[in-house]
Amino acid sequence: MLNAVGSPVEPHVSTAFGVLGALEAWSGGPVAGLRVLVHGAGKVGAVLAAELAAAGATVLVHDSAPGAAEIPGCLPVRDWAAAEVDVFMPCSASDLIGPALARRLSCGAVIGSANAVLADEAATLRVLADRGIVHLPTPLVNAGAVIVDSIEYYAPAAFRTADPEHVYAFVTSTVRESVARLLAEADTAEAPATPTALLRPPPEPGYCGPRFARSFPAELPHRPPGEPASDAARTPPSP
Repeated sequence: MLNAVGSPVEPHVSTAFGVLGALEAWSGGPVAGLRVLVHGAGKVGAVLAAELAAAGATVLVHDSAPGAAEIPGCLPVRDWAAAEVDVFMPCSASDLIGPALARRLSCGAVIGSANAVLADEAATLRVLADRGIVHLPTPLVNAGAVIVDSIEYYAPAAFRTADPEHVYAFVTSTVRESVARLLAEADTAEAPATPTALLRPPPEPGYCGPRFARSFPAELPHRPPGEPASDAARTPPSP
């Protein structure tokens, strides 16, 4: 949780932008043209769905709360388990996907922010692997808020003066690069392995906070401490 009182950088928005970066890594480029299903339109899912729609993806949204899935540019769905999509994006509850559901899903990948989304993880991973469905580990995909915490702790001056859009862009690129490296290692592994087992430290060790401070673009307009974020900063849609 962010310590800075009144910070315009939102942890749930940071998480959503990290998930976006993971999707970009899996797709190998922009998400425009992808067909995705966001399961759960809470704080993270609503931001993610809106950003994906704005980026040109076809976005189906399911949520159990009435009206929550009605996000501009997106299509609410009820029978979500039967939807044919490129990517299933669980942003709702833990233990959502077990072996039975894994056999029904019609997608190329499972990429979402929900913690511990796989019930009976070992068995479910085997089903997904047998069906050729990629599953990216949640601790990597939903690391956006943790990355922002690192920036706040290790680079407080940059955190106080950067517009949120710059922080979110850093989160997106950091997760995208980490997932791309993970997928590359998975492709070259001699023996089958779960994605979690393939996680490695980055080639250049270091916390995210100092790396953000080093890459913080000096030429961009910075926000003086205490001043509201610029109009260009992205803000989440209403829940």
